[in-house]
Amino acid sequence: SQSSDCPAVSGNHSLLFHPRQPPLTFMTGIQTQAQFALQETYRFIDTHLLPALDWPALSAAVAFRRNAPRPDTAVFSDTLPLVVYQALGGEPVDALPLNACWLLHLLAARVFDDIQDEEGGDHPWHQDGLRQALPTGIGLQAAATLSLAHLPCDVETLAALLEVFGRATAVAARAQSLERGGDLADGALDRYFAHIGATTAEVFGAGAWAGGRLYHNEAERLEALCNFGYNFGLYVAILDDCLDVADVAHGRFRLPVLYAASLQEHPAHPELLALLSQPTLAQHVDQVQGLLGEMGAVIWSANLATAFRQKAVDALQALPQSVQEALIPYVST
Repeated sequence: SQSSDCPAVSGNHSLLFHPRQPPLTFMTGIQTQAQFALQETYRFIDTHLLPALDWPALSAAVAFRRNAPRPDTAVFSDTLPLVVYQALGGEPVDALPLNACWLLHLLAARVFDDIQDEEGGDHPWHQDGLRQALPTGIGLQAAATLSLAHLPCDVETLAALLEVFGRATAVAARAQSLERGGDLADGALDRYFAHIGATTAEVFGAGAWAGGRLYHNEAERLEALCNFGYNFGLYVAILDDCLDVADVAHGRFRLPVLYAASLQEHPAHPELLALLSQPTLAQHVDQVQGLLGEMGAVIWSANLATAFRQKAVDALQALPQSVQEALIPYVST
C-alpha cells in the first residue's frame, strides 16, 4: 500500500472498554470520555508493560503522572492518538498500545526536561539524583517502544509508526538542546515559535497522524490529521505559557514576557526590561505580572492560542463530518 509521512517537516463513537470486560454503559460529556480513555491507557500500562519490566522506578514515575492533578487540555493531550483512531471508526481497545506509547513518550520528555532544567527535585525519578533520573527517562522511552509490539497491525504500519515517533522525538530533542533560558535578544520571538514548533507542535502532529495511520493509509486525510495535531500542539503550548507566567521567577521567559519585551514603543517597556534584568527577579514577579497585564501581553498570547485552536478545527474540514464532530469537542472544551 501507499506510504505516508507526517507532513509537518463514518465515525464510531462507542466508548472504551477493557479487553476482558463488556462495554461500559454510555457516559456523557467529552471530559468524562477522555478521563476514561486515560484510565484505560494506564490500565494497559499496568497490566502489559510494567510487570514484565519489573522496575519500581518506572512504576513510580507512571503513578506520579497518573495521580498528579491535570487540566482538561492535558487529559485530552494524553489521549490524542486514541481519540483520533476512535473518531475514524476504530475500536478503542485496539489503540491502547499506541496511546500507551504516546503517554510514555510524554512522560519521558518530562523527566528529561527536569534533568535539563535542574528541577523536579520532589519528583520520584529524582530520589537518587541524576543516577536515577537519567535511566528512568531512557527506560520510559524503551517501554514506549515495547508498547507498540502489542499493536494488532501489519509490519508496514508498525514501521510507519516507529518512524514518525522516532523522527518527532529527534526533532524535539535537537530543539531542546538549542534552548536558551532568559533569551531577550533580537529575534527571541522567532526563536520561541521555532522552539515550540519543534518540541510540541511537531510531536502533537505526529501523535494525531499516528492515530490516523493505525486506522488507514490515506495520505490526504493523514495530512489533515497531522495539521490538526500540529496546531492543537501550538494551542496547548501557548495556553500553558499564559497560565505559567510566574516561571519568570526562575529566569524562564514565556510568550507573554517575550511579546511584551518586543513592544519597544510601549511606555512600560523600559521598566519591564529593568525588572527582567534584575538578579533578584524572583522578588519582582508580581510587578512583572502587573506590567504584562498593562501591556496586554497575556491577552495577546491567549488570543493567539485561540487562533491556533481555530486552525486545528479548520484542518479537520478535509475529513468526514462524523470525524469532525468527534474531534472538535476535544479542542473546544
